[in-house]
Amino acid sequence: MTINRTILNKSIKSKLSLAFFMVFTVMLISSCQKEVLNTKPLAQLSDEVVWKDPSLMETYISNTYRILPHGFQFGSRRLFSLSDESKARGSAAYSVINAGNISPSSLGPLDYWVGTSSDPGYYKCITQCNVFLDKVNETDFDSTRKNRMIGEIKTLRAFSYFRLISFFGGVP
Repeated sequence: MTINRTILNKSIKSKLSLAFFMVFTVMLISSCQKEVLNTKPLAQLSDEVVWKDPSLMETYISNTYRILPHGFQFGSRRLFSLSDESKARGSAAYSVINAGNISPSSLGPLDYWVGTSSDPGYYKCITQCNVFLDKVNETDFDSTRKNRMIGEIKTLRAFSYFRLISFFGGVP
């Protein structure tokens, strides 16, 4: 009787294993999708989409305004810290300024040349302006709107160069 029970248990186990394997195989095959690697990312827009839509180009300009460095923001390079009116003068980051040890290799919080990942320098803004000026000619929409956009971008680029020249003298 124990032999029959053992054979019965083995038979049931093998049938269950086979059923599980078949269900798993069917699920695996049915879950496969063609073109899985060719899907468009949902979190970002491609260049061809941005440069065909005037409202997305406006967003690009707004982003260029957003990354433009300015001296009166917290968590960034604060030009007001250079005066004796600022509460940040005792900050360790500004000790190089307070001690008068500013040099080309040690600018501390005044490094508008390169910038940081959280606060890009003026060259990031200049790069975005140059990209816009290269791509805007490929668009076909209202020339008045396009000319206004070009004017804004050229103004941002000129302001960025002006600030760099103010800080460093001649710049490339």
